[in-house]
Amino acid sequence: MNEQEFEKSLNDLKNVNANLKTHQKYLMYPILKARSTSWIGFILICVPVLFLLGVVLKEYLDIEFAPFTGLYWLITEKLPDSDSSIISWLVRSLLLLGPFIVLLINLLAITTIFYDKDTNQIYCSIELKWLNLILILLSILIILTFIGYLIFENIQ
Repeated sequence: MNEQEFEKSLNDLKNVNANLKTHQKYLMYPILKARSTSWIGFILICVPVLFLLGVVLKEYLDIEFAPFTGLYWLITEKLPDSDSSIISWLVRSLLLLGPFIVLLINLLAITTIFYDKDTNQIYCSIELKWLNLILILLSILIILTFIGYLIFENIQ
């Protein structure tokens, strides 16, 4: 291809028409940041996970391993004597409300809301952030475990 043919082919190209109005067609609202909520969720989910591991190790496998059974011992033997203490309420609140908070903040972190001004519609999209999805599934599993325990304990 010589220089004249190259210039002719460049001149025959169509100009790109950039429409800047379509750029603002969608207004995106990310609700929470996924990275910070995954770390907060990891910290909040540690108390219920350690408690459930302590229950399984101590009650079902009869293994005394202090890092895991220590929280179970604290909640079942030490804290019932001090029901009015702030630490007792704090540990029990983290145990029961922690998975719900983790579920809520991680669902908000992976959800993005789109608002289309032209059609006046709201679109909801879910991003695949694997750490947030794992924390969501783990918190649902813990919530279902606690609910199952409450149901089967009251049936007997």
